Order: sequence, then structure tokens, then C-alpha cells
Amino acid sequence: MFMAALASVQFQDVTRQQLEHTSESMQRLDGHLGVLAERLLQSENPDFSYTPLAEHLEEIYSRYVMDQQRHTHQSALHQSGAGSGGGGGAKIELF
Repeated sequence: MFMAALASVQFQDVTRQQLEHTSESMQRLDGHLGVLAERLLQSENPDFSYTPLAEHLEEIYSRYVMDQQRHTHQSALHQSGAGSGGGGGAKIELF
């Protein structure tokens, strides 16, 4: 009973973290798209600068706390994971 409750709490915490991370990533992307739209309007302004999307993606990737997040990210980019631990690990991931 205790282990089931612990697993449930762990699942809820992981889900909350994933939802927060997704929300933050979407807000970052929205901000980037706004800057790109402004860049199009100011195409003649040589002083206008912005952060490239690749840098945003690297920042997002660096904030992942779970292997599954990294694996999903790499799969979306059709990259192979470097040393993914895969296999039959424990159902509770401590971090």
C-alpha cells in the first residue's frame, strides 16, 4: 500500500514537472516567434538582434531532468541518444 502511494505521488510529480516544462517551452517559443515577427517588420534596422531558435532549443534541452525527455527530444530531431540507459529499470526514477 505504501509503495503504491509513493508511486502515485512520484507519477503526479513527474507529470507536473513535464507539464510545467512544456508550458515554459511553449512560452519561450511564443516569445521567439514574436521577436521574429518584429524582425520582419524591422528588416532594414541593422541594430535589431535576436536569439536564434537553436539556442532556445539548447536551453530547453539543458533543463530536462528525465532521460525520457531527452530521448523524446532526440527522437523528434531524428538523433540517436548518446548512451541511453534503456532497459528494465525501476519504475520510480529518483532525481
